[in-house]
Amino acid sequence: MSRDPQDLSQAFATPTSELVGIYDDWSSSYDDDVRSWGYAVPERLAATLARRCQPGGVTVLDAGCGTGLSGEALRGAGFESLVGIDVSPASLELASARGIYADLAVVDLTAPLPLTDDAVDAAMSAGVFTYLPDPEASLRELARVTRGPVVISQRTDLWETRSMDEVVGRLRADGMTIDVGEPLPYLPGHPEYADDIRVIEVVVSAS
Repeated sequence: MSRDPQDLSQAFATPTSELVGIYDDWSSSYDDDVRSWGYAVPERLAATLARRCQPGGVTVLDAGCGTGLSGEALRGAGFESLVGIDVSPASLELASARGIYADLAVVDLTAPLPLTDDAVDAAMSAGVFTYLPDPEASLRELARVTRGPVVISQRTDLWETRSMDEVVGRLRADGMTIDVGEPLPYLPGHPEYADDIRVIEVVVSAS
């Protein structure tokens, strides 16, 4: 089922329980829809991650992997050991069919992650922090389970709403190294977003 672009405008306020249904229904046409809007965030984040750590022998957590577009981007950047988690079972079925993940699991990223400290070498979360109401808690969890860098994206229209400057400040005060990128295209072909809404990359690593 294709999504009306207008459906996305308030998706950031949708409870997780409803998002499961939205993304389960959308999963079959998701790839075609977002590509038609010029979505290239996974490739940019994967390239950023590859500059931060050598891909060979590195296990990456694809946090909010969806149908596997981000996993394909990570593979394209040279990462071969991938673990994917997402809230949508239907999306995970499509991600599994790509045959690129060592493991996949249904996980709610708004809750503590069912992983031990330093369980993976690196983590990426592309286009997911839109739906995480407490970005600080989510970033801290990703940093907890990751030995190396964590790269995420956040929409410019939510940067102030989610108090991202304050989040970055608190993480830095706790000894984490945070790099915040310049706004880049998000969905340039989207009839509502176009150039009005862009995306910012954030890289978190232990000092």
